[in-house]
Amino acid sequence: MMNSEFYRKYRVKYPSKLTGIEWWQVILVIVAAVLIEPIVVYNKLRHTPFTQGYYIGQAKYFLLLSLPVLGFFVWIRWRESLKRSRGYCWVGRFEVQKKHASFLSCHLMLSPGRRNRVKVNRTFFNKVNEGDTVIVRRNSLGEIERMIRITNLAARLRNLRSGSGVR
Repeated sequence: MMNSEFYRKYRVKYPSKLTGIEWWQVILVIVAAVLIEPIVVYNKLRHTPFTQGYYIGQAKYFLLLSLPVLGFFVWIRWRESLKRSRGYCWVGRFEVQKKHASFLSCHLMLSPGRRNRVKVNRTFFNKVNEGDTVIVRRNSLGEIERMIRITNLAARLRNLRSGSGVR
């Protein structure tokens, strides 16, 4: 996480249990798919006799195909447990200097700090104006969890008067 000097560290209490799919459910689905899929493939193709060797070979093949799914699930659970075990988050207050929108993404340039370019969704981008204050909350891994807009109307009016020459 860049510009960590502009963030404060806060203690966070997460719910006691991780939400989502449990381990046994994922393993049960993978085992069922590995055991049933050779039969489904045989019913569609029927070009080889259905023997025990054919069934075991197909089951091994589908087990190898399911390993990336299991690996992805383990990785997600590991990151979530690591984030919860650390038990803190970072909160920083920044001012929006510039807005940059392209066809695929929207970015906000924030100050203080160097290279504070943050990617945001389009609805938040449309709500935020230059000169607004934004509170950024990051988890212990440095990823943005939440952004809150604080409208600073007085500063925006001051910038408008000084920039356009209206007094």
